[in-house]
Amino acid sequence: MADPVFERYKEALRAGHVAALRGRLDDALVQYRAAAAIAPDRPLPHVGMADALLLLGRTDDALASSRMALQRAPADPSVLEVAARVHEAAAQHDEAAALLDRLADALVAADNVDAGYAAAVRARDLRPTDARRRRAGELAVARNAALGSPSPEPGPGRGAGSHAAQVASPAAPTPAGSDESPETGAQAGTGVPVEEAGPAAEPLPVEAEPAAEPLPVEAGPAAELLPMEGEPLPDAPPGDAGPATEAPPARPDPEAAFAAADERAAAGDPRGAAARYVEAAEACLSMGASRSAVDECLRALAGAPGDTGVHLELARIHVATGHAERAADTLDLLERLLTLDGDSDGLARVEAFRRGATPPAGLP
Repeated sequence: MADPVFERYKEALRAGHVAALRGRLDDALVQYRAAAAIAPDRPLPHVGMADALLLLGRTDDALASSRMALQRAPADPSVLEVAARVHEAAAQHDEAAALLDRLADALVAADNVDAGYAAAVRARDLRPTDARRRRAGELAVARNAALGSPSPEPGPGRGAGSHAAQVASPAAPTPAGSDESPETGAQAGTGVPVEEAGPAAEPLPVEAEPAAEPLPVEAGPAAELLPMEGEPLPDAPPGDAGPATEAPPARPDPEAAFAAADERAAAGDPRGAAARYVEAAEACLSMGASRSAVDECLRALAGAPGDTGVHLELARIHVATGHAERAADTLDLLERLLTLDGDSDGLARVEAFRRGATPPAGLP
């Protein structure tokens, strides 16, 4: 029988993650505080609070939350990463570099040499010393040996603990007329604590990473096809109809998918509704309406907040529209939810996405 206290903790933490994903940072803080009150010895609520507070511009409060997390898990990579980012944002570069040194050691100890190398490079660039240069060089050799090929060193910036570089492969630009907006980007940028997570995914070199393919823009239904301007359709010779021309495939209909989703939701089938909302999102993206595609995913999450397929679809939309860092944040939040549930299959799907695999269309 499940522990009711732990179930309450999971629900509060999940609600905080979903609120952060939807950009409702104040709501996320309320839920993270509730989770911290239920399980005061756990670091993850304080990690979430530090992320949200930093994005709200409350740097001093974010520093306090990161210190609370460090007290509870001083060697946890997720805690070290968010603490380093918060200290860097507060212009406390010596402290941030020291935290990144510890993060590199923790990641290498967990057999994630690639992420450890990125942390060491970031520490070196933030506060260069001979020791940090040597450490970055040693890890560069180990990293290249593990990956089987050399790759350029990452420059300064975010990448020591977040997974942005792992989904930052070339992506299709936002289509002309797209209505993408920043309001729905995922908000947290941390990895998963060691005590609650599986092994971190090892990224491929940036230049070798295949991009998640954006959905092709398909032609509309045959009934709607019109001649191109200045290119009238030629008349067929009398008595000779010529070879039949196959009509282009019909464009996905977001309205039909949305109506089907509403029917499933009304019937008490949130997972089935989520699958249809994902179909609507794919249809919207195929027409260049990326904002609408994101909205469809958020409708799905309202009924099925822990659905792996919906989160992966949202990350895929962000990659397809050139927002790799939003995709990384979405995947980080998803990993936290999956770790809470002990969902190893879901974590494997996230790892596959990070390695460049396109998530399956729709949901299982």
